[in-house]
Amino acid sequence: MRTLHPAYRITDLATSLAFYGAIGFEQVGRIDLGDGVTLTMLKFPADEVVTLELVHRPPDGPVVIGSGFSHLAVQVDDLSGMIEAVTKAGLSAGQVERPGGLDGPQTSWLRDPDGYRIELVQWPPGHAYGITAADLCAVDSRQPRKSRILNTKMVGGPGFEPGASRSRTLRHLVQKSRKRSISVRNV
Repeated sequence: MRTLHPAYRITDLATSLAFYGAIGFEQVGRIDLGDGVTLTMLKFPADEVVTLELVHRPPDGPVVIGSGFSHLAVQVDDLSGMIEAVTKAGLSAGQVERPGGLDGPQTSWLRDPDGYRIELVQWPPGHAYGITAADLCAVDSRQPRKSRILNTKMVGGPGFEPGASRSRTLRHLVQKSRKRSISVRNV
């Protein structure tokens, strides 16, 4: 099994396509479902498959962002270059953060036209694509620390403390789950 892609409901297709185009997505195709409802498939140029679906349902009215979705993480090779490009496109990216210290990832945040949060992430040189099991070894304090990558702060969500490091917060959740006899393991 594999995860395919997230699908966002959007309010204005043209505005959303301009936003996602500015951060590097390209349109693969669009499915017209009638009554103005469309499914637009996007991907980055290096991706082989669709990585984001924009669901446009005008009859349902404007999108209201709830508390269930946190963010979409997008890996970039050059965070400074990406911030410069999105700024030239009229978008506003947050300042660069180094949540894992000087050896950790660099991140910056922006919001799409409907308010969805996008995290731009530049991994340190030599780091694998995405978060790996090795990064999660720091979660359980009894395991050797193999990576500082996840020593990052979390924003929002139940059980997370503003300003808390991700590893401290994950350790807290692991300890809490042990009390409830729930198994939390690295896979």
